[in-house]
Order: sequence, then structure tokens, then C-alpha cells
Amino acid sequence: MDHEKFEYKIVAKYTYFFSSEVDAKEAEKTFNALGEEGCELVSLMDIQNRTGRSKAINAIFKRKIIE
Repeated sequence: MDHEKFEYKIVAKYTYFFSSEVDAKEAEKTFNALGEEGCELVSLMDIQNRTGRSKAINAIFKRKIIE
């Protein structure tokens, strides 16, 4: 029985130095490019520093491996 195979990519987008905001336009550009390559966003995690402020987001994408 054959089963589907996937590959995964983790993309980190860091916040501005004195802010907890990510450059949304840059993230959108990266995520759209990965979508064009057949990748699907499956998870998005907020990475926080010791004070609880966001320092990055990690986006996990998957793409089906076609053999």
C-alpha cells in the first residue's frame, strides 16, 4: 500500500528590534512564493522572549513529494 510523502519547511520571520510586530508585507511575499511552489501553511507559532513579547513567528509549510 502506497502512502503520501511530504517534505517540510520552517520559515522564521523576526520582529522589529523595538517592536513585537513582524513585517507583514515581507511575510506575505514569502508565504505566497511558497504557495506557488505547492507548499501549504500547516502551523504558525509565536516565539516570545523572556518578557512575553513576540520576537518571531515560525511558519511551518508542507509540500507533497511526487515520485
